[in-house]
Amino acid sequence: MDTSSYPWSEYKKNIKSLVIKEGITDVDSCAFKECSSLETVSFPDSLKTIGAEAFEKCEALTEAVFPKNLESVGNMAFSECYSLVSVYIPASLTNIGFQAFHYCSGMSTIKVAAGNPKYVSVDNVLYFKDMKEPICYASKRPGEEYTIPESVVKLGVTTFDFCKNLKKVYIGKNVEDIGYCTFYSSFELTDIVVSADNPNFKSENGIVFSKDGKTLAAYPVGKRDTSYSIPKGITTIGTGAFATARFKSVTIPNTVTTIGNTAFYAASELTSVNIPDSVTVIEDSAFAYCINLEKVKLPKKIQKIGTFAFNYCDKLSSITIENKDCEIGDNSSTFPYNTVIKGHKGSTAEAYAKKYNRKFVDLDGSAKGDVNLDGSINVADIAMIASHIKGIKPLVGDSLKAADVNGDGNVNVADIAMIASHIKGIKALS
Repeated sequence: MDTSSYPWSEYKKNIKSLVIKEGITDVDSCAFKECSSLETVSFPDSLKTIGAEAFEKCEALTEAVFPKNLESVGNMAFSECYSLVSVYIPASLTNIGFQAFHYCSGMSTIKVAAGNPKYVSVDNVLYFKDMKEPICYASKRPGEEYTIPESVVKLGVTTFDFCKNLKKVYIGKNVEDIGYCTFYSSFELTDIVVSADNPNFKSENGIVFSKDGKTLAAYPVGKRDTSYSIPKGITTIGTGAFATARFKSVTIPNTVTTIGNTAFYAASELTSVNIPDSVTVIEDSAFAYCINLEKVKLPKKIQKIGTFAFNYCDKLSSITIENKDCEIGDNSSTFPYNTVIKGHKGSTAEAYAKKYNRKFVDLDGSAKGDVNLDGSINVADIAMIASHIKGIKPLVGDSLKAADVNGDGNVNVADIAMIASHIKGIKALS
């Protein structure tokens, strides 16, 4: 079967019940993806494989009882099945893919057959058999507190995501690694407590840091603070540390040098961030989906901006990149399409802007008339000059240079007249 299109695709929004008949061994990738009305599925004993994203976004599906011979469930196979309440894993199932049950926000029960050689469920938390790493905490599991067993050495990626009831987590002395976005969108979680005997991590005010105090590892996103100041001495904002945090502003101290992968991913209420001169690296997707972030000026020492670093920051009107040789993630989605790139002539910023058809503002010689430095000349620039002339808000720096359209050393109504003539198409500015 051509997996790019299925015969039932036209009707997928209407399907409520699915019967997979005996003899079928594989459900291909995306086969029933977005069957949003699907409530029940009957799996045959012959089934061995459920492909990646096969039932993703089946929002009405309430239960997944896998057949006795099933061997593999692919990546994100049941992701975003919001109504999924319970999952039963047979002894035969030994391969559960990445984020197979991601964002199953209604799930309260996970059961594993006693004879399964790879997985075990303890109080509705799915673990690898050796109990060294949890895989999935049932999002709607009862109880406001959870103590991670002492056997655990690693917390996986998004293990505790979208937890509805969880307010406090205790991390034991043997945890060595905290995966990115471990507590993603668990908006009731306000306190993460690390054992004093843990040699790798410590907690202060419910926030997790590396033991040496140089890395901020995990911030509980249930905190209601509208702003947060990162402690001085932190050098690295860890991977996914603030993912889905709900503060509006954050203060980064001048000791920070690295903003890690997905560090502020989907911090959707964040409107402003002051990135200090000490920062040299912004990793992949660091500010992706910060949908209310408006303006960013990067420090002169910035050496790297990772791929998708500001992806889907739709309100980001401009970004200033002063380092001519800064490494910029080579993808059209590193910055939103409407973001004006400000940089120096001959720089990597200019090269990026040209390659991906972005507006570019040359910091070495701002375009005459572009007073607000947004890459275009319009009435907003006239308004800024008028405000300057009236003494309401004086222009400085490159804005002042751009406002002196006729080059006579003064900014006055003559400059406004020239911009107005340009906007009306009477006489274009050179």
